[in-house]
Amino acid sequence: MALRDKIILEEISDNDINGLFTCYSNHEAMKSFGRKPIKTIEEATDILRESIKMKEEKTGVKYVAKIKDALDTVGFITLKRYNSTHSRAEIDYLVLPECQRKGVASKMVKLFLKDVANNWELERLTAYVDMDNYASARLLEKYNFVNEGILRSWVREGDEFHDVYSYRVLLSEWFADRSSE
Repeated sequence: MALRDKIILEEISDNDINGLFTCYSNHEAMKSFGRKPIKTIEEATDILRESIKMKEEKTGVKYVAKIKDALDTVGFITLKRYNSTHSRAEIDYLVLPECQRKGVASKMVKLFLKDVANNWELERLTAYVDMDNYASARLLEKYNFVNEGILRSWVREGDEFHDVYSYRVLLSEWFADRSSE
């Protein structure tokens, strides 16, 4: 059975602190994520608390991607900045380097889209992609995300600004495209 076929998503909980630290402290995994790697378990705890608070406030949800049965954390995928008035939110995801190019991110996005489409009142999801992250751009396009263009100086790292692509999917279109599946 391929690794992608063993992936499950669970909402983040206090039990996920070590997996969160492993992923968010990994320099390679964080390279295109838009934030610097964390260095301490306290920073991981802050991210965990923010994620739980986001769910409680109904502004988003962070899912942990795990390998079924082994329950090893391989990544995270997040619905964030949910706006109920306009039925829109943002998505980001992160996969450990040793699990990249094995279908893990694809399975995460597929499970995520089904879950949030059924549990959140959403029409539009937006993702911001580093201009050099071709794998992420192809992944989003596989799930009918459309490149809407470049956002200039969108990400700041220290004194440097970086451009990103803005991708979006309309869930009404996503479901319409899958009605024959």
